[in-house]
Amino acid sequence: MNNERQEVTPEQMEVIKAVLGADAEAFKRTKVGQYIGDRILNEEEQLIEDLIEAACTSADVKLVNIALEINMRRKFTLFLEEAIQTGHAAQRNLEQMETSQQEY
Repeated sequence: MNNERQEVTPEQMEVIKAVLGADAEAFKRTKVGQYIGDRILNEEEQLIEDLIEAACTSADVKLVNIALEINMRRKFTLFLEEAIQTGHAAQRNLEQMETSQQEY
């Protein structure tokens, strides 16, 4: 085997990156890739919960502020999702009302 370093042109490097990116994307779609991704998200969520819990009992202002920031973002996402669901329900109600009026 040749252990000499070979020079790679910028164009060759871009090809390597493109192939690596396509391989990574394909792997992400596999069951193993999805499993690993889900595990990482679950562990990240648990770490965030641990951080929030620690911050609530901490005298460290920075930790408390981080926990508050996380909670504010979660609330925004929750409120946004609630607004979307309420909008969908209202749309269905309007369609039912319209159908009922047409029947008379």
